Amino acid sequence: GNSGFDYGTGVLQLGDSSYLITGSSSSYNPNSADAMIMHIDSAGTLINTNFYGGAENDWGKKIVMGADSSIAIAGYTNSMGEGGYDFYFFKTDFNKSLLQEKTYGGDDWDFAYDLIALPDSGYILVGETSSFDAIGTDAYMVRIDKNGDTLWTQQFGGIGNDSFRGIQLLNDNEFVVCGTYQHED
Repeated sequence: GNSGFDYGTGVLQLGDSSYLITGSSSSYNPNSADAMIMHIDSAGTLINTNFYGGAENDWGKKIVMGADSSIAIAGYTNSMGEGGYDFYFFKTDFNKSLLQEKTYGGDDWDFAYDLIALPDSGYILVGETSSFDAIGTDAYMVRIDKNGDTLWTQQFGGIGNDSFRGIQLLNDNEFVVCGTYQHED
C-alpha cells in the first residue's frame, strides 16, 4: 500500500505457491479507487501490482483461474456501465494484461461478490441488485460465456434486502449459492 486505502478481498494461490490478490486501492490514484491484482511470492514479497477500472471507483472482490488459464475477477464499478454501480468483470492473461472487461446490471446499484469458472470457459457471477424493480435489494446472478456475453440472468427476492454472497461449483452442471434473505411482514 501507500498513502490511500488498500483492501485485499480475494486471493488465488498459483501452482508455484505465489498468490494473486484482488481488491481495491486509492494509494496510486488520488481521485478514485482502482481494482487491482497484486502478485506476491510464497514469502509475501511483492512481485508486482496492476490496476484496472476507470475514472471513478472500481473493486475486485473475487479472483479465480478460468478453464482457459486466464485470470478472472468479479467486483463492482461506478466508472462504467448502466447505473450507479454495476457488476464488474474483467479477465487478464498470466502477465495481468487486460483481455476482457464488461459490466452487467441495470440503472441502479448492482454489486458482484463472488464468481465461479465453468468448464466451458464461461462464468457465473453472483451478488445483489437494486435495479430491475427490486424492492430493497434482490439476489442476482449472471451467467456469461467465454466472451463475456450474457447467457442468462436470475433475480431472487421479495420485500426486503436479499443478496447472494457466495457460489460453489458442485459438478459440471450444478452449483450452490448462499447469501442473505430479509423477510418483511
